[in-house]
Amino acid sequence: MGTKDDWRRVRQQRSKPPGLADRDEERRRVFQAALTQAEELWDAAATAGPASRPLPLFYCLSQACRAVCAAWTAEEQWRPRSHGLKRRESNDPSPEMRVFDYAAQVNHPDQGAYGMVAAATESVTFTGHASAAELWASLPGFPTPREYIGDRPRCLLVELARAPGSTNVGYGLFGLGSRTHIAFQFTAPPLEELVANYPTLRGIVEDGTRRSILGFDEPLFRIEHEDGTARDPIEVGTLVPGAESSFGNRVVRPKVGEEAVGPPSEFLTLYTLLFCLSELARYHPDTWVLALDPDESRAAVTLERGLDVALERAPAVISDALQGPLPRLLAAEIRRMSEEAAAASEVAAPDDPAE
Repeated sequence: MGTKDDWRRVRQQRSKPPGLADRDEERRRVFQAALTQAEELWDAAATAGPASRPLPLFYCLSQACRAVCAAWTAEEQWRPRSHGLKRRESNDPSPEMRVFDYAAQVNHPDQGAYGMVAAATESVTFTGHASAAELWASLPGFPTPREYIGDRPRCLLVELARAPGSTNVGYGLFGLGSRTHIAFQFTAPPLEELVANYPTLRGIVEDGTRRSILGFDEPLFRIEHEDGTARDPIEVGTLVPGAESSFGNRVVRPKVGEEAVGPPSEFLTLYTLLFCLSELARYHPDTWVLALDPDESRAAVTLERGLDVALERAPAVISDALQGPLPRLLAAEIRRMSEEAAAASEVAAPDDPAE
């Protein structure tokens, strides 16, 4: 699905807004006007060069924040009063590293757009400072050269797989049966390190092997709740960008910030990254433009490509954020149905003949 289709999905909601914006006229007007501005700002970003693109693209997502809050913030104060983020500048002498070391911290979580959207969409948030390099590495599709991202964990691609001999193909739209497994598409680090860097993989256990196309045994993994039941893919990772099927492989994103409590939603992660880049471009234009100069900067092409990916992904993540808490409610409902089905299966199972 391309950006035109993503914007159509966004635009389609304006005549009948979701959540509270459907029942309150003031919220409806804000929802519609903010999305009108968001799309026009995206159009401006699409025609802008890399030197100024972070500015309209950040404000595109900023206006989308207002639409999300108009629809899903239940509190009396539903209009954000600030961006909700505070910048931390870098003193690195290299313009390239100043870009990637630039960092943000959550500020005024109850009144700022970041915290209000996190609450409205039931997204986790990050603690301490998050650098542009961390945020960059936690977004699918962004180029991550070691020279600038270092050893930070990147997005991890996992393949939904069935254990040998299993015929279970899962249940429901996103559901996985208890015998469905995952396989990493490159060698995974030790499980403790894996969970520390990828918090959504908590409960992962190695469970058998399968024969790879190269003829060697590769490990398969299950991801379990504390009660031993299989966790659903929607709780673990997001669909590969552009995937047309809900049963496709998943991207598991690394944590952001100082504690393993993330990652925030892709919308909030992109919002925070663009906050960092737009602040740098706005207050230190000489540093930003120099980092973008391919005659002087080895990071120039990487930054250009990252801005292209940000532009491409923005309409889709806005569309996802406008769903508010519905994806997490769906995941909870799927788990409830799974538990009920498992309990009913145990009750209906015949007695063991040996008994």
